[in-house]
Amino acid sequence: MLDDYAEQIALNGTRLGRPESPALEGAASKAIENAFRELIEHRYFYQKVTVDLTDMDAAIKESVKQAKIELARSIGPVERLPTPATPKRLEELRREVGARRWRLATRNLGDNPSTAKIHRIARTGAQPIGTDVNDMNLHFYLPAVRLQCASRCKGSRTFTALPSSHDSEFDSPYPRKLPAGTEQVFAAVYRCDMCREAISTILIRRVGLRLHLCGFAPRREPLPVKSLPEGLVPILNDAEQAVAEGDLYGGFYHLRTMLEHYLKTRLAIPITQQIRGDDLVENYYEALETGIKGILPSLTTAWEKLSTWLHTRTGEAEDYQKQRDDISKHIEVIVALGAGAFAKPSLSQPDAKSAA
Repeated sequence: MLDDYAEQIALNGTRLGRPESPALEGAASKAIENAFRELIEHRYFYQKVTVDLTDMDAAIKESVKQAKIELARSIGPVERLPTPATPKRLEELRREVGARRWRLATRNLGDNPSTAKIHRIARTGAQPIGTDVNDMNLHFYLPAVRLQCASRCKGSRTFTALPSSHDSEFDSPYPRKLPAGTEQVFAAVYRCDMCREAISTILIRRVGLRLHLCGFAPRREPLPVKSLPEGLVPILNDAEQAVAEGDLYGGFYHLRTMLEHYLKTRLAIPITQQIRGDDLVENYYEALETGIKGILPSLTTAWEKLSTWLHTRTGEAEDYQKQRDDISKHIEVIVALGAGAFAKPSLSQPDAKSAA
């Protein structure tokens, strides 16, 4: 199992004299990397991700088991065996990961070969003998991520973290100990692998095992939804940007506006014509073929929920994502079915740029 974390174990270097290491360092480092990827690729501003240490628990159990076997082979049966990986012990080790200082590293060592060795050495570093385990550095790699390249590529591309992401920590107020765990702030600098021109700097705050997405510079471009008709994409982009920048209720408004535009176009109703939302949805469902109504995500539910959250100023970013995905899936299926989706043929061929 340790082979799964060989890269992370090599990065951490320091070996603690206990059976749980280096499995803990390797698996925890990988889990932190995965959490950063989830946060950067899929989360909005001020959303949080908790580092999932499930695989670390499994790696520690296997490491302790192997330590017992090796000890028995070398000196025979002994009274003092390695500490078993009990639930209590695993919880202690989870708290340790939340308390230790995390040091980022990048697989990219710079564009200048002459300085690559310097970057490789600088990203690790030793600590004094006798350093408390909760003060030991835990090194992790910043992951490669998929982002929208706003430069020459104009599409979704792989971005790689640059060595400039590393913080020397000279005169920095971080890391600092809080009741919930160690607090740190990371400024990760990413560059598009394809054009090597687009650069994004991402601000992430860490407290214990929790990561908070705090900023993108320049602002992140939303990934396009290819299944949506061309005329709806700008409205969805407005919704995505609003939620990404912390304006959740603006996101609800734009998403409901997109739904209104889709429904009116399908029903051949002028956008400027006044009509109650529930009547609009009801008229749309009357036009659908009976056989497909029950298998599609409900636009009735989407309209009702978006209206409720908008007017009561409730709801979460996850609620927005759920309704966005349901509406997009509904439209995608309708577009794929074409004329077969509607009982009234006149509704199956709306303007190509606006709704199909």
